[in-house]
Amino acid sequence: MVSERYLHQSSDQLNYIFHIPLVYYTHNLYICAVFGHIASFRSKIPFHVTGDSVAYSAENYTPFYMLKLKTISLLEHRSELDALPEGKLLINTINAYSYNTALKDPAFTEALLRGDALIPDGASIVLAFKLLRHEKIERTAGWDLFLYEMNKLNRKGGTCFFLGSSEDTLRKIKVKAVRLYPNIRIETYSPPYKPEFTQEDNQAMIAAVNQAQPDLLWVGMTAPKQEKWTYAHLKELEVNGPIGTIGAVFDFFAENVQRAPVWWQEHGLEWLYRLIKEPKRMWRRYIIGNCLFLWNITKEKFTS
Repeated sequence: MVSERYLHQSSDQLNYIFHIPLVYYTHNLYICAVFGHIASFRSKIPFHVTGDSVAYSAENYTPFYMLKLKTISLLEHRSELDALPEGKLLINTINAYSYNTALKDPAFTEALLRGDALIPDGASIVLAFKLLRHEKIERTAGWDLFLYEMNKLNRKGGTCFFLGSSEDTLRKIKVKAVRLYPNIRIETYSPPYKPEFTQEDNQAMIAAVNQAQPDLLWVGMTAPKQEKWTYAHLKELEVNGPIGTIGAVFDFFAENVQRAPVWWQEHGLEWLYRLIKEPKRMWRRYIIGNCLFLWNITKEKFTS
């Protein structure tokens, strides 16, 4: 465990060490290209992705939805949450990990792009918009979406449903949410922990949500599982308001995992904080994954 004293060093020191200018990425692009080429090799091998109703493979699937950050439509500023329409609305998030994953998972790509709103949950996407589109956008984390929608629902009252995670985490969420949001009725359901749900599992989850008739639904099963499941069953879910696929927010709100301090968030270094705190679990996602992301957006920049 890394000491909190180390993680809260002065802003000036950390800014000097970690706030890397774009020119650094340019000079080190060769290294990232090597990592990216190795990591992306899997995408050249036939893969199999199982959805709820159809199986895809590299040989038999023609992707109708191509994920390109050059042309993708997303909420560019946090204030745009105010402009989202009322009623049932699927809101997904995108970061370096989900972008990398979607490039080799057509079912995930479709789930992301066919939602009603997509928000940039990561400094990586903000950086990509600068490099690819010369646009300055604002990061809107899944946590920001969570706070926004919970406060909005608490003002008018209603029901919020948490679908995902363990019984223990859901218990913590319910206790805290009841205290912080007294005008919201909290309902929860913990699905079985398995790589793929059976039809019986799916129906039990849908039935639990529909029985509550929630005004707000949070789905937390980790990406890409949560996005693909929600998109596949969207028509069956009887929800009167937003549906957000927010993954790690369940653990943040339950206080199972500590979010990075505000300074780290504001300087686009939340990923580094998590890497320092959980190196064994996060090294592949952030070291290999970030290099792969730089390699992928570089390819996108120089291809049509």
